[in-house]
Amino acid sequence: MKKVTIVASKKHCQGKSFLIKNMLLAFQNPVGVFLKEEEIMNPFIFSEVTKQTDVIAFHNCSVDHFKKLCPILLDDKMVIEKRGHERYTLSMPKVIIEMIDPIYSFQRIIDTSLLRRISLIEASITKIAGVHKDKVFINDRLF
Repeated sequence: MKKVTIVASKKHCQGKSFLIKNMLLAFQNPVGVFLKEEEIMNPFIFSEVTKQTDVIAFHNCSVDHFKKLCPILLDDKMVIEKRGHERYTLSMPKVIIEMIDPIYSFQRIIDTSLLRRISLIEASITKIAGVHKDKVFINDRLF
């Protein structure tokens, strides 16, 4: 698995959150970050990350968020700032990003250099296999 994995879809309600929740079950110490426009440049955005954190999941990431986060996420080290503590540096854990913008708007900003560093997963609900409100359907059977 590459360091940064991006989950996107062509439209809303395609099971991205469900897919990410299940991906996070494979890790011991995941940290979730729910993005809002005012928080993207907050120095304390990574305050919950510790040495034991093995994956960071960003939820509700827009293309604009990704442009601002990209230089931080593709680096080998990250700076952690916690209120009342001195800042320190850790190795960057794996990152999973849930994009809220359609995949075609995201694909416009990806160049070959960036494409080598990320894994792109397209979430899609079809009649054969799909996800709806934390339920998985395969061949119209509920699991």
